[in-house]
Amino acid sequence: MSFIYKIFKEKLMDGTFGSMKNVGTLRVALATSVPAETDTGLPTVTGTAITLVADQTATGGAFGANSVVFTGVPSGVLIRGLIIYKQGTPNIPIIFLDQGVGLPQVSDGSNIPVAFPTTGNKIFTL
Repeated sequence: MSFIYKIFKEKLMDGTFGSMKNVGTLRVALATSVPAETDTGLPTVTGTAITLVADQTATGGAFGANSVVFTGVPSGVLIRGLIIYKQGTPNIPIIFLDQGVGLPQVSDGSNIPVAFPTTGNKIFTL
């Protein structure tokens, strides 16, 4: 089940997260475990996280990003979902996605493309 993390909502509401348009480095990674909405850290991930900074938009309360391609993911890894997070100390998880993005799936060693929605609610709306 996809969800927005409570820690992100809390930091957004109390002003400590910053603006979604000028937030710093946002990254997306492949999650191999299913986190809880109340987690404050990242779930177990595989492969290399991809930076979304140059592609982030936040029009009409909808957050979107360009499509990404994960490379070098080992064969046989069960990918449970995607995690989008703000890179930092500590990393702040924003959203876990496991619906509408072709996941879960077992990797076969080939590239894993992820096409985020570009219209409507995009990745998520606030």
